[in-house]
Amino acid sequence: MIRTCVALILMGALAPVAAGLASCPGDVVTTFPTGDYPTGLTWDGTHVWLADRDCGRLYAIDPTSGALVDSVECPAFSPLGLAYGEGSIWVSGYYEDGIYRLDMATRKVVDVISAPGDLTTGLAWDNGYLWACDASAKEIVKLDPLDGTTIKTIRAPSRYSNGLAFDGKYLWVSDRRNDKIYSVVPETGLVVLALDSPGPYPRGLAWSGEGLWGVDYQQDSLYSILTDGDNLRKISEPKQARVRFTFKVRSQGPDPIDEYNIYLALPHADLEHQSLLEEITFDPGPQDFLLDKWGQRFAHFTLADIEPGETRRVGYETAVEINDAHLFLIPERVGSLQRIPGDIRREYTVDGERLLIEDPVIQGAIAEAVGDETNPYWIMRNIFEYVNDHVEYERVGGWDTAPNVLKRGTGSCSEFSFVFMAMARGAGLPTRFCAGVMERGDEASMDDVYHRWTEVYLPGYGWVPVDASATAGEWQSDRIRAIGSYTNRGLITTIGGGDSEYVGWGYNYGFAQSYSGRTSADRSVYADWEPIEQ
Repeated sequence: MIRTCVALILMGALAPVAAGLASCPGDVVTTFPTGDYPTGLTWDGTHVWLADRDCGRLYAIDPTSGALVDSVECPAFSPLGLAYGEGSIWVSGYYEDGIYRLDMATRKVVDVISAPGDLTTGLAWDNGYLWACDASAKEIVKLDPLDGTTIKTIRAPSRYSNGLAFDGKYLWVSDRRNDKIYSVVPETGLVVLALDSPGPYPRGLAWSGEGLWGVDYQQDSLYSILTDGDNLRKISEPKQARVRFTFKVRSQGPDPIDEYNIYLALPHADLEHQSLLEEITFDPGPQDFLLDKWGQRFAHFTLADIEPGETRRVGYETAVEINDAHLFLIPERVGSLQRIPGDIRREYTVDGERLLIEDPVIQGAIAEAVGDETNPYWIMRNIFEYVNDHVEYERVGGWDTAPNVLKRGTGSCSEFSFVFMAMARGAGLPTRFCAGVMERGDEASMDDVYHRWTEVYLPGYGWVPVDASATAGEWQSDRIRAIGSYTNRGLITTIGGGDSEYVGWGYNYGFAQSYSGRTSADRSVYADWEPIEQ
């Protein structure tokens, strides 16, 4: 008995999602159920074509109703990837060496070209060329459809890359393990957007000319999603916690410490993704409150006459709500350098003792990374990629200057920030840093190493987080997570442009001591996190 799984289910398709409800990239516009084994997708100008792995057939679906309007037997025994071009559907199959050209006028196979590998999971048509996702080699290959000659090869955005589509500018690639759909620059392989897939197993993709269609293998659903939108910011995953910040000092003697001044950076209460649920309380009360030249607020404590062996402590406590926040950075939506406000440009492109922008090492790195690029997004992105390609994370203590970090090739989060700030400012892009205390693993945790990252001013978006030290690997799927996102695991205490009159190039705290005779001090500075049950 021949199964007609897709046909039977699609005739009773769900209605599209109401127009106007979707506004963010990745939001679902339309969804329909499918059969049990959906794989490849393509668009013929009128209909979405869907491959069914088990039935071995291709089905044409009306994009407005979800109704089945046509079907054809598939030349691949177990079809995977589909692409439509020049009146034909190109089909790849599980562990098949060829890619079939199925002429849709005659419904006959008219050509077979060599596949780039034995597991071609996705196909996409590109103005006379064919893109193929080679899942075995973790590559995306541009082919000549006449004979299968390789024209270009880029690295896949992740080790789990799957379906493909091409929108005329970007490739779209589904990631079956990370549950993402990426837009990829075909010339370089750089990921621009990482959208959450509507389901846990995204497979085939198709570009309709107006939007992106995808299919989910686990949920057996066909959907269309936005790739742009009116809302380019997404706030989610709120988390509440109580944070206690403590600075302890002990005199080692043999003489007392006459005076010990402590400056604690105070958490920001007015950020889009971060708020304080109550007033900050102090123990003991600070001597006064201070603003540095960057507008950062500090609580200032003065401790007098600390005897040998004596321990004193100061600190603050507050309850916070922190959200994940993500900016959908679309290069074409970023304004020119000329649209950067003059006061921001003047303040946040200045040099500093940790940056040394005019150093030949920095100037050479800028020239190599940026070239003649003028789009602020790509200036930022090229610098980000350069820093990640030339510096490896290593927390060895000390904060070296940006040129020395680049020459050494290793650095801490602060040193990554110095290099990124030096290069971005040297390229004319305003840059500042954010810093704070982090939840370390468990929600009830202690942080005594902290974290620093950068923000770049992009016209049309404002200040955008870029954490050059946070990439978890060499894949583009790892790197894109560090651009445009804040996490609900970090409390921002400090926003600054460089050297502060109270903490220097530090961030969470600063201190200064005076004494007569001989003495020294032990310090212990840490933040405790406790979750608030909601």
